[in-house]
Amino acid sequence: MPPTEFVPICEQAGLSGHLTALMLEQACAQLGCWNAALGHRRLRIAVNVNPSEFTDTGLPDRICDLLRRHLLLPGQLALEMTEVAVTNRHDAAVDVMGRLRMMGVRLALDDFGTGYSTLARLASTPVDTVKIDRFFVADIDHDARQKRFLAGLFDLTRHLGLRTVAEGVERPGQLRELRRLGCDLVQGHLIARPTAAEQLTPLVLAERPLLSPELLGRVG
Repeated sequence: MPPTEFVPICEQAGLSGHLTALMLEQACAQLGCWNAALGHRRLRIAVNVNPSEFTDTGLPDRICDLLRRHLLLPGQLALEMTEVAVTNRHDAAVDVMGRLRMMGVRLALDDFGTGYSTLARLASTPVDTVKIDRFFVADIDHDARQKRFLAGLFDLTRHLGLRTVAEGVERPGQLRELRRLGCDLVQGHLIARPTAAEQLTPLVLAERPLLSPELLGRVG
């Protein structure tokens, strides 16, 4: 069953909290193993969290316990949320997010630009990263209007002191334009496809760039 069907079923059954807890546990355990094998704690891992979790005042304590048990630094963990997390019960969510940020945990606003009230609340929401939705990246290498829009968006995030991640990068041309515009990070099939942890481990432990020198030369 694909995630687009599985996740809504879990939400309807009231299991979204259990699913989030399971994903966080597995992600932190895997990162702890990589830390031990590498002998450092410079890696970071991001986990999508159900928006409703950010109104739960117990979330920061649970995250603190996870970090302690798996010997992780707070900055190694990023929690990704959609705009719903800051539009539903905004004050409660912002309080929980503020506590997480004080701990040092990173917070990322996912699918940025697709909602209605994100810009109005972005400056007052304690996130440190915005993930630009793939819709705004799709034609950046041959659409001048999209390029101008992203240039303005990156200017805004820089003024707010936020890190940017562009989603859906699949072509060298997209990566070249994003680098030129000053995007901080990218994700997409050009970089790597979804991969099981056991397949990814040799690459992580080798600490080598995922992009080949030839491809880097094409986007430089």
